[in-house]
Amino acid sequence: MILVTGATGNLGKATIDSLLNRGIAPNNITALVRDESKAAELKSKGLQIKLGDYQDLESLKSAFRGVDKLLLVSSSSDIGKRFEQHKNAINAANESGVGHIIYTSFDMKNLQQSIMGGEVRYHAYTADYLRQTGIPYTLMNNTMYADMIPFLVGKDILNNGISIPAGDGKTPFLPISEMAEANAVVLTTPGHENKEYIIASETAFSFAEIADLLSDISGKTLAYHQ
Repeated sequence: MILVTGATGNLGKATIDSLLNRGIAPNNITALVRDESKAAELKSKGLQIKLGDYQDLESLKSAFRGVDKLLLVSSSSDIGKRFEQHKNAINAANESGVGHIIYTSFDMKNLQQSIMGGEVRYHAYTADYLRQTGIPYTLMNNTMYADMIPFLVGKDILNNGISIPAGDGKTPFLPISEMAEANAVVLTTPGHENKEYIIASETAFSFAEIADLLSDISGKTLAYHQ
């Protein structure tokens, strides 16, 4: 049995779709949700639905019983709570006999130097905690979602250009759908225990290059304001 947490979120839903497309029977997939009223689409696909909350250890232990592989999608709640929530999920998985945890982490070259270091430090803490449990694990160190670019550049990009303090830094953006496919591969094929993967595009782009690409597409010169 495969269980996907965060099943109503973008990455969780996309991973479930990838699993189904790979021929995994719906009754072999369990979707963990906090609010059953948001799970109608998942139910319509024939999935098993379990209720659970990262803050409620007992709910997780109940949901994880009988699970072979667990996709632990990182929490989206307050940053200060995320590591404790992840610990709850890992502890519940350990007590429930889960055989393999796949955790969606974050790829960063230098945690100490990055301006995002403080925001994503919980990923490093979670990874360290997971390594110490002895449970077979896989870390999916994801790059930034390409799907986030429209939100980062803003709605008025054609009039205002791009204003992001990213300098000349480049990011190997990747669509959520491709990250989900990577999750599905690890969940359905052997040989991934105690491995750590970087899930990213082969090509990285700066926001200056993104401005140039969008200029070509729109036919209007877009400035990049660092």
